[in-house]
Amino acid sequence: MRWKHILISILLYVLTIVNGMGQQVLFNDTSYLYSSNGGGNIIKVNDSVYCINYNTSGTNGETSAGFALLNSNGKIIKKNHFHLAGYVNTIGGFGSDLILSKNKKYLYCTGEKNLSSSKGWQITLFKLNLNLYTIFCKSFSDTSGQIAGRSMFEDDDGNLNIGGWIDYNYANDFNNTVFNVQDILIYKVDSLGHLIWNKTITTSDAIERVFAIAPAPNKGYALAGGKGMQWGKSSPSFWIIDSTGSIQHQKTISSGSYFCGFNYMMQLSDGNYLAVGYKSGTLLAVKFNAQAQIIWQSLFSNLPNSSVNELYSADELPNGDLIMAGIKSFMKNDSTSCNAGLILKTDANGTVKWYRLYDRSIDFTQFNYGKIQDLIALNDTGFYAIGWFSASEQPIWLLKTDSLGCDNDTCSPPFIIGVNNVSTDGLFLYPNPAKDFITIELPKNIIPKNIEIINSNGNPVFTHSKSGLQEQQKTIFIGDIAKGIYIIRVISEDRVYRIKFIKE
Repeated sequence: MRWKHILISILLYVLTIVNGMGQQVLFNDTSYLYSSNGGGNIIKVNDSVYCINYNTSGTNGETSAGFALLNSNGKIIKKNHFHLAGYVNTIGGFGSDLILSKNKKYLYCTGEKNLSSSKGWQITLFKLNLNLYTIFCKSFSDTSGQIAGRSMFEDDDGNLNIGGWIDYNYANDFNNTVFNVQDILIYKVDSLGHLIWNKTITTSDAIERVFAIAPAPNKGYALAGGKGMQWGKSSPSFWIIDSTGSIQHQKTISSGSYFCGFNYMMQLSDGNYLAVGYKSGTLLAVKFNAQAQIIWQSLFSNLPNSSVNELYSADELPNGDLIMAGIKSFMKNDSTSCNAGLILKTDANGTVKWYRLYDRSIDFTQFNYGKIQDLIALNDTGFYAIGWFSASEQPIWLLKTDSLGCDNDTCSPPFIIGVNNVSTDGLFLYPNPAKDFITIELPKNIIPKNIEIINSNGNPVFTHSKSGLQEQQKTIFIGDIAKGIYIIRVISEDRVYRIKFIKE
């Protein structure tokens, strides 16, 4: 009998492993948590646990900082809320930053709180353990004005470096705040929450606002945000600061339009930087080096024009491709405008491979305003994202997609950028699914320039040039490509045809 017990144990073990493999759960949900200011950030704690932050409504306009641990299927493992006395707090949601300590034992979150309707903002810093219990909550103020902390990183010495700005002309009335003079602000805090030093950086511009900070060579800082001569008109800008807080290099991308700037910045694996945001109503991404020299910049002009375009987050994939997230408006079938969540993928040089728009409902009918605030890449398997909608309670929006941005098992292919006109009209493919061969039937009078098979990472695994494509039917051997979902892309002189198939 003993061998039967051993066999059963082995069988159960194997079934447990198989059951956990290859089942990537995709979702698009707002049912778990509610917030007064939407979801803020999402980070990876370990291979199976993720952490998000948000804020929740309190009495008299006050809000509480919220944190939740999620599993890879979007289910809540644990959550905790912390009430902060004050009028309005961004510490938990939009306008905050959340990071995992380098020793992977603690969570740090920074933002700001407002003590009352008349006292202005204070930079606030949380330190939590991985059970979401508070190690400390510290606030920092400045007698010269109200201060905001929007981004941070942990340096090699274990200190926290917070970037933001100081506003000198706070009018002592929250509802009638006058923003006229703002300067760059850096705070350095040790792991116990003690202030090491802070630095105010003044330039000739009236407005300098920092939304992102990252390490630069020789213990310096890379900063990204916006600057201008008056409130409401700013241009995307980035700065390289030395360890003493002095500006070494600076670059501004001319704009002058309403609230243009960078919302997010990260240091890439090659040591350069990627900053994303918006300029004059268009999406903006810039790669620059430690001397503030632009390597490339993209306004993504090959995407359809719309009135609302803004990027809030980005991440780098193992192969150097980039994934970005934000908001984009478009016209629905009933000719009404809708602002939807946006995820777009580019190569390492900022050339768009594909993009996809998201709503809580499949047909974009449930909400008219939604945005993706933050996302992280799950290696080559997909993306985990957080955002919010403009419902009365501003529900937290969680998305998990595959590597082509699908949030369900039956979604259509993303918008693949090749030429402006993309169609499936008249293109047929069979069999589907297929094992060894597929046959493509092309529309009449179409002479393609080439045919490509695109894998789930957006990369071509097969390319056939114009030579030999005069016939309207083409059979392609696919026996040597891996199992999975692929897209056939047929490029002609004036349009792109695409269709999805499954390789078994």
